[in-house]
Formats: sequence, C-alpha cells, structure tokens
Amino acid sequence: MPDGESWTFQNEHRLRGYVAHEFGPGEILRCWSHAVANDAPHYVLPNAEINIVARYSGRYSRVEIFGMTTGAHWFKPTAGETLLSVTLSPERALALGLHPRDWTDRIDAAPDALQDHLAPLADSLIGQSEAFARQHWLSAINRLSRAPENTFAAYSQSHIRASQGQLSLAGLARRMQVSERQMQRQFHDVLGLTPKRYAQQIRLAETIALADACTSPAWADLAAAKGYCDQSHLIRDCKKLTGVSPARLHVLRTASEKSNTSANA
Repeated sequence: MPDGESWTFQNEHRLRGYVAHEFGPGEILRCWSHAVANDAPHYVLPNAEINIVARYSGRYSRVEIFGMTTGAHWFKPTAGETLLSVTLSPERALALGLHPRDWTDRIDAAPDALQDHLAPLADSLIGQSEAFARQHWLSAINRLSRAPENTFAAYSQSHIRASQGQLSLAGLARRMQVSERQMQRQFHDVLGLTPKRYAQQIRLAETIALADACTSPAWADLAAAKGYCDQSHLIRDCKKLTGVSPARLHVLRTASEKSNTSANA
C-alpha cells in the first residue's frame, strides 16, 4: 500500500507472464511487473497512458518512460531482468513534467530530474522480493506525482475513463460546460489527440481485457457490452488503432510463450 494510506488491493490481471495489480479505493493506482525469461520481443499494444518503468537485474538498473502508443509495436527486453512499472493518470504525468505530446510512440530514459529521484530507488530493488519492490516503487511515484489540482484535460479524461470510453463528445462537452469545439481544442492542445481518439483507446482496452479471459471470445456480445454499434464497429476501431482485427489481436496476446505481450493495455 502506498505511503500507509487507505489503499487496498482491488484487482489482479495476468497475461503471458505479465501481472497487473490495481490498488484503490478512489483513484486507482495500477502497476505491472514481468520477470523476463528470454530475449523474445514483446508486442506492446496501443495505450493511452504513460508508464514509469524500472528495469533491473543483478547487474544494473535503469529508469525508463514508456509513452502513450497510438499503434502496436515491438519492444525487446533483456533476459534475466525484471520490469516494474506504474501507470500514470494524465494529471500525474503532467505533475511529473511528462507531457503526452512529448511521449507518444516513444520509449526512452527518464528525464534527468526523474532519474535523480528514482535511480537510487531502482538500484535498491535489486535482489528484493516482488512484493517489496512493488510497494516501494508504487509509493515513491505516488509521492512524486501528486498534482496540486486537476487540469481541464485531466477532468475530461476522468469522465472518459469512468464511462470506459463510451461517453460521446457531446456528452463530454455538456459535463465540462463548454462547446464541442472548445472541448476538442483544449483537449487536443494538452494531449495531442482528440477526445474521440482517447475514448476509442480506452474502450478498445476494456474490450480486449474482457476477451483475454475467453478462449473463444464472442465478439458480437463483447461489442454490445462495450457500447459499439455492432461487431463491425469494433473491428474497424481495432484495425484503426492496432492494424489488426480483434480476433488476430486476441491470438497475439494469448499465444504461447514463444513471444510475449505487454499487459499494459
């Protein structure tokens, strides 16, 4: 639990060696971890949030930023290392100086200011248990990323996330008490993508998470459950965001351990 607050374990999601943990109540803090068994590349899925990742083994540690991804791509870790990440809400990312427009489709070393804070902690994780490492990494980033106030874009994103990507632009504008044009412009100015695109990413991630638990997903039923007009609508959005159909994406995510898929989606 971060910093001794009233955080409790909420959920765990496993996918091909990755384990995602969620802590709440209220704002949900999510972290994921993976012990890398081989040098096989990992298939990173479209993701609408920024992650701070500690990569460490018995010989080294480093801190990297996994930015937002607008399409699927490959990432190659090193056998024997552990990946431990905290997923940042938009307001937390901005509080750390990580602007989404600067971290789109980018995996790179953390900026110097974050390295100064987090590199010693990453070093201290070497040789520790997974539970110890997770608690200390989550607590440190929780302290560093507390924002004094929510921004317009952060409030907008919180509404989209709460609706699991099903809130329309018109509905979002009404909630934020602005015109649809103002909504589009202010959201895009901060994040570099439109509210619609952000909602599509959130809704697809929610749909694929449900599919992960199924051997043979009923795509029409999943599409209906997540507010798509029909299965064709789901297929179009999935191809636009990932380049592949939902069925192909499901195969990539759940195939054998010959390769891996990042659970950060």
